Amino acid sequence: MSAPSLFPEPTDPFTRPLANLEPHVIWLQRSTRPEAVTARAHINACYRDYPDPSGKLSAKLTSTDDEVHYGALDELYVHHCLRQIEPDVRYEEGGQGPDFRVYHADHPVLAVEVLSFFLRSNWAKEARRHDELADRLNKTFRPQGYFLDVDVLRQDQGRNLPLKDLTLAAGTFLKGLPNHQVATAAYEAGQPLPRVDFIRDGIHIRLRAMPMKPDAGSLTDPDARIVATSAAIGGLVDSGERLKDRLNGKRKKRYTLDPDVPFLLAVGNHDPFCSDLEFLIAMYGRDWEALVGVRQPLWQNQPKFSGFFGIGMGERPYNTRFSAVAVIDGRMPGYDPATIRWLVFDNPHARVRLSDGLLPTTRRFQASNGETWGWQPPHPPPTPPGLASST
Repeated sequence: MSAPSLFPEPTDPFTRPLANLEPHVIWLQRSTRPEAVTARAHINACYRDYPDPSGKLSAKLTSTDDEVHYGALDELYVHHCLRQIEPDVRYEEGGQGPDFRVYHADHPVLAVEVLSFFLRSNWAKEARRHDELADRLNKTFRPQGYFLDVDVLRQDQGRNLPLKDLTLAAGTFLKGLPNHQVATAAYEAGQPLPRVDFIRDGIHIRLRAMPMKPDAGSLTDPDARIVATSAAIGGLVDSGERLKDRLNGKRKKRYTLDPDVPFLLAVGNHDPFCSDLEFLIAMYGRDWEALVGVRQPLWQNQPKFSGFFGIGMGERPYNTRFSAVAVIDGRMPGYDPATIRWLVFDNPHARVRLSDGLLPTTRRFQASNGETWGWQPPHPPPTPPGLASST
């Protein structure tokens, strides 16, 4: 008899989207949408091949803490991908790290440590306070002519949102709105959209009414949400610096490694602000442009501006035991593998180079002609740094 699936098929129909603050694992456990069925099948298949006699990974995969859940999916997905190239993948061999060692004909060919990288904590907190109110309003009201745009302009530390009073205020606001076509005509004539401000000691919430089109599908969709927008978060992006700090944390792990075997850090990226440019800054620092031949290095003697690897242009070699970093970027690993990119960044100071063919590489940033570095295959240049926002 085969072992039971980690995520068995649910028996009761469940097609609505999750609320903003519902744990993501509920979608895997309960959703009967076709994409959930596909995701369960893929994750269950991957888990059947994973060595988990103690149930440690299964507990993380079924965790209601999203970061724990996503981190476990990263580990499961990396293990699955490694086994597609070499079937002999061993987890924490000898009871110690790194996470995986890959063997070919009983000889080690690769060591891999996995880490997961998430949104900046204060931005995640901003999103959570918006989502708390949005979930309450979505549970109470249906869109009937208007959507609501919610903006948490102020919430002092230690102050909880008065959800009951805010819901009553939203209901009063919605009842007093004109026909949505009237509001649309007024907006097109240059008038502002209807809005109301809820202000209390340490709290300032703004609700804005967004008139719907007469034929909007949400008018007949039983699962439509009245708050259809996500939190407006953003500011000066520091994802590259934060990722470098996370990578440096792995430097302190003193694993016993074969000196002739490449050692890879695999990063599951869950920070939507961590772009290709931020990856380059994390790996090579502000002088990454010197690697591609755009200019001469400017900061190679200033460690605070260097990357996890450096650029190999006169600075003292460091982190030489790491051959490369692979960033797994895209939609959640295990749900839709076709949407995921594997971006591999070589270490100019590596003691052992990462051999070709050991990873499912989408693009690789490496030396192309002995001196100049670049993406292979070629990759469009990254967007210049600046402010970012997510709405």
